[in-house]
Amino acid sequence: EFPSKMDLFQGNLQVVTIDGIKSINSEDGIFTPFFDKPYLTDEFTIEFDVYIYDFDTFIKNHPDQGVGINNYAIELASTENISRVDTSPDQEAIYLEIEATAQYEDLNSPCKIYYEWYTPAGDRREGSFRYELHGKYNCFHHVAISFNKRACKIYFDEQRVANIPNAKAPKWVQFAGSYNYPNLYFWKNFRIAKGAVPLYDRLQSDGRIVTYGITFDTGKATIKPESAGEINRIKNIMEQDPSIAFEVQGHCDSTGSAAVND
Repeated sequence: EFPSKMDLFQGNLQVVTIDGIKSINSEDGIFTPFFDKPYLTDEFTIEFDVYIYDFDTFIKNHPDQGVGINNYAIELASTENISRVDTSPDQEAIYLEIEATAQYEDLNSPCKIYYEWYTPAGDRREGSFRYELHGKYNCFHHVAISFNKRACKIYFDEQRVANIPNAKAPKWVQFAGSYNYPNLYFWKNFRIAKGAVPLYDRLQSDGRIVTYGITFDTGKATIKPESAGEINRIKNIMEQDPSIAFEVQGHCDSTGSAAVND
């Protein structure tokens, strides 16, 4: 029931199933990958998925708990010791918060990605990005953080939402939710890798490419124009090595009825 590769600083953490998908429910938990020493190198990639509710589903599941929802917090710490970090300059390197609330009962309200960071000299800086979910609630979304010596890039569903040129180097990372609500924060598919791994290298090591950047119009088989960049990247891999054989799979999201999705 407890995720064996995670360590817990506070609260509860358990393996659960949501929409038939196994994930980690952190409730009021603050947790970190289970390593006994700082593990982030000067070049690394962190990836994971988070579940985002819509307003009606949240109210149904949490009738007495307000409407502030889906505030996922990710803190990249600069300390040498892996112990719970706060937001003080001597502990934190980069902080990321995913604020996808739908709290105004508007499923097209934007998701706000807020981030702050400290420079190597100790200066605090911040930024934000407003990202339209276009009704894609009650499903998982992909987050990726790429760090290269001092430059950090943050992606949400394959769209770059932050480009930080000069940040303090992190040593490890912790994950948390901003609200003490049960059955609110769901995480899955954690991946921490040394270096910014290109698609081809990942294909060689994993035997597959998983991408969230190829999307379709709702209820149709029409590929959206913004998918072209990701498709071209995979096309280039296929052209560079014609010996590679691919099986292409696609999956619907939870938008619409079961009959429509079938």
